[in-house]
Amino acid sequence: MEKLVTSMSMICILIFASFSAHAVVVDATTNGNWLGYMNVFENDNGAKGAHIPGSPTGIWGTTDLRANAQAGDPTILELRPNTNAYSNSLLQADADRAYWTNSEDGGVTPGPDGNKWMEATYYLEAEGDNTAWNGQTLTFSGTISDFTLDNRYSTVAFIKTLDPNNGFNTIQNKEFEISLVSATNDGAFELSLDIEEGDYVAQMGFTMSGLNANPNTDWGLIELRDLAATAVPEPSTYALLAGLAVFLFIAIRRRK
Repeated sequence: MEKLVTSMSMICILIFASFSAHAVVVDATTNGNWLGYMNVFENDNGAKGAHIPGSPTGIWGTTDLRANAQAGDPTILELRPNTNAYSNSLLQADADRAYWTNSEDGGVTPGPDGNKWMEATYYLEAEGDNTAWNGQTLTFSGTISDFTLDNRYSTVAFIKTLDPNNGFNTIQNKEFEISLVSATNDGAFELSLDIEEGDYVAQMGFTMSGLNANPNTDWGLIELRDLAATAVPEPSTYALLAGLAVFLFIAIRRRK
């Protein structure tokens, strides 16, 4: 009996050592491998309109998204409304100024505000193999340390799964609204999602939505700190390991 208990102890140690070896701590600090993209939509009287086919979407630098580490404290992430689209249009042709600003003369002079609905996404993917988080439980957390963002903008923390074989459609999505209410509560946020197995791409991060902004106006910001993330095997893995333990237990008893 003593040998059986010892054998089972060794089995449990090996099983949970194997489980721990597959747990991954994701660098969600401002030093992490953050990426960005932008989706552009028509401005429907200050709301999100139709997606603009052929609009300058896709990969944008995180600086263009205005998602940066705080200059005085690199442990804090700052998110601001996009102003680059407005600013860059001032150096281009009239048509560009008319496209990006609410100009009243066809872009001869820029309007005082932006004219496109922007969804700026600042995100992390599994490094090296962007399908490596599939079959994992992702957990993403942090603290809202300051919130002065104007109420015409909305921001969410998210974990989502995209299907690259179907136009990168979203097949899973979990969000937490980063708002003045959540900031003035305890400021903390945390969300988890069990990522499906398959040829999918999982992401976690933040999306800010609203009009592109005139840089001469201060529309506020969001400051986030204590950003952390983990990827561990889904709960179904526990059942698999438990089943293996039972199988080995029975096998050992039969040998006795």
